[in-house]
Amino acid sequence: LCDSLWRDMLESSVTPDTTAYNARLRTARNDSELLRIWDTEMNFRPDQFTIDLLLLPLLRDGRIGELFGLLDAFVENNPEWIVSRAFGAFLTTLVSAKELGTASVLLETYIVPSSSSCRDPHDQVVRPNIRQFNVVLEGYRKGFQLERRRLVATDEPAGQGRRWYRT
Repeated sequence: LCDSLWRDMLESSVTPDTTAYNARLRTARNDSELLRIWDTEMNFRPDQFTIDLLLLPLLRDGRIGELFGLLDAFVENNPEWIVSRAFGAFLTTLVSAKELGTASVLLETYIVPSSSSCRDPHDQVVRPNIRQFNVVLEGYRKGFQLERRRLVATDEPAGQGRRWYRT
């Protein structure tokens, strides 16, 4: 149904805007369909919502260079307040998906360098705010709790009780 509506729109000479493209991406049933739509049908400059939709599929597909290229262009082409708010959302998406390593890399690549006094003032970085750090800290907390929950009980031979092991 969505494919048909999209074709009807294009055949009617209606040019989709960013909102329409983002809605089109949200109709994808899985990562591979979303990436197929992105690769074949998208012809626009992505906004923060587009990048948030693409973060996990690009990451899971190993398209890290493309992901960082989108992030670099986003930082370069948008006002600082939009970029700062968007990176809070990007970090939330990654932490929610248990992609804490990638969230940490984004934090270290785009946010932490901006607080360094020895950085080049022309570097593309994001002004740090408390939300960005809180999101990653909460991810670390949840990751620690998950690690603790992975303790499993095994029965010891000859009635020696139970012993706990990390899995």
